[in-house]
Amino acid sequence: MDGMSVRPCHRRLMKKTPFNILINIPKMQFQSELLDVIVSSYNEDDIALIIGLPAFGETPKLDSSATESKIKSRFFSNNSMITRGVLKDKMSSLVDSDNPIDIKDFVRLWIAFIFACFLFPIGQYNCPTPLLTILDDLNSTWNYAWSVAIRNQIMEGVRKQRVCIADRNEGQYPKSSMGYVFGCTAVLCVNIS
Repeated sequence: MDGMSVRPCHRRLMKKTPFNILINIPKMQFQSELLDVIVSSYNEDDIALIIGLPAFGETPKLDSSATESKIKSRFFSNNSMITRGVLKDKMSSLVDSDNPIDIKDFVRLWIAFIFACFLFPIGQYNCPTPLLTILDDLNSTWNYAWSVAIRNQIMEGVRKQRVCIADRNEGQYPKSSMGYVFGCTAVLCVNIS
């Protein structure tokens, strides 16, 4: 998080979540490519090994109708986009607070930031809002199969692109229209042998 000093009170709480391994993640840039053969050969355990997040528990639903969450009701209007820039601004507003609620909300926003930038990015680096309800209870984040959700999102994108490319090749889809494979495409850069 460029230019933001995370305080020890935040780091202590961050380390109590399954996302603690991503605290010092370096800045990365990837190009999403259609790697159907590689992705289809990955299973949840492979992705868990690559990312370091659990492959067991309840699978987070990225497309469910989200109920209201603490973070959404405190920081976002119903129609607002939850982008990485907005998340970073909200974290900046809390970073100096010693209020225990603000410290927890900072960590919730940090995890949402990780979702938007790295684990579950969707169009324009937005955070999928259904995931915000999971962050209400930071301890419950251990109860989810994050690597399964990561694989599911990538595979759904690959399936959609397969149809898009087939339609375009048959002249049914404008050549200028091309979609993207959303999700944690960094796992595509690792060769599992």
